[in-house]
Amino acid sequence: MEAAAVGFEQNIPGQAGVPAVFETTRVRAARLLDAWIAGDRQRLNFELSHWREGDLAMNDEGHGGRGELLLCVVRQMMDEPDLYASRTEKLHLGVWLDLLSHLSES
Repeated sequence: MEAAAVGFEQNIPGQAGVPAVFETTRVRAARLLDAWIAGDRQRLNFELSHWREGDLAMNDEGHGGRGELLLCVVRQMMDEPDLYASRTEKLHLGVWLDLLSHLSES
């Protein structure tokens, strides 16, 4: 079955034929964190737009709301006009970085 046939708008980069919805919370958090830390605005915008266009309701059964937490962080990131501001100016950026780090490691 093709990804488009089941409502998926894109596949996981580098893994042809694997619908993005099957990415785990850990993988999604790591992808966002990597793009953000690298200062790669284009890739970060791509990762954030993936959430806008694709599946926002992750299959998170048995993971204690990790998908919901990640979704909350992503939604807030989408609303933040300057994700590269100083963490001393915008303390919430540091919280988001810490949360993404935690979600990507566990």
